[in-house]
Amino acid sequence: EQIADPESADQRADLFSVGVMLFRMATGRLPEKSLAASEINTLLDRKWDAFFSTALAADKQGRFSDASAMNQALQDLESHWRIQKELACDYHTPTREDQESPDAPMVQRSEPMLVPVAAARKTLGLDQLWRPVKPLAADLVAQKEGTILDRKSGLLWQRSGSAYPLTWDTAQEYVRTLNDRHFAGRTGWRLPTVPELVSLIQEKSTTTDYCIAPLFDRRQKSLWTSDRRSRLAAWYVSVDLGFVAWQDITCFYHVRAVCSPMLRKKGGETEAAGRRRENGGEEQVS
Repeated sequence: EQIADPESADQRADLFSVGVMLFRMATGRLPEKSLAASEINTLLDRKWDAFFSTALAADKQGRFSDASAMNQALQDLESHWRIQKELACDYHTPTREDQESPDAPMVQRSEPMLVPVAAARKTLGLDQLWRPVKPLAADLVAQKEGTILDRKSGLLWQRSGSAYPLTWDTAQEYVRTLNDRHFAGRTGWRLPTVPELVSLIQEKSTTTDYCIAPLFDRRQKSLWTSDRRSRLAAWYVSVDLGFVAWQDITCFYHVRAVCSPMLRKKGGETEAAGRRRENGGEEQVS
């Protein structure tokens, strides 16, 4: 347009470029006439296709008239996205098996498990509200490199975690990035299991309120675990409300990675023991 008739080219040429950029952000690819955005990224739907159909119209008369109109359409898309996300990621309705599963204590483990819903309360040690019957309380001490050590289990945790909510598959990539960066000098970072993550929850004075230890960053409220519910769903933990639930792996939750204790000896003591000795004066929470 700008080459063929520069005098008639206007803001709609620039908005076309913005549409190309947004399409690539949403799909990872440049626009193609025969391929809709929802066919590339299954998290998108027809409302996104309609937006890009207008933003990338070959005839400028079919595009957004100005930046304000395009911005309003984006705001409408955001509202639609949030509604769809809440519907997809809402806490599931308990089944009859959920209510009848007997209460049992939680067992510590580091290996991921496939835990079907019918066996979840018994396997994970949860009550009828899907909270831990007897949490494995941690003994926590802050470290200097942005981590927190559980002196009881030897597990090393991120103090914070992912800056943004991630899908379960993207959470795996986030953990791989931590290992590539040698975060805190380690390469054994991974997603925690349900029992490991639940060990960070602390019961308040009432029987209904839970919270995470104040040493941790509280911006990450719902955290993915490595345990799967099925091929397309995984378990997560709400650390602010203290319950365990499952969701589709395309839903968005934060990540707080964990690193298992290293067994290398340091002058006759384990590394975990050395850390306890070196950090004996640090702030701690039992």
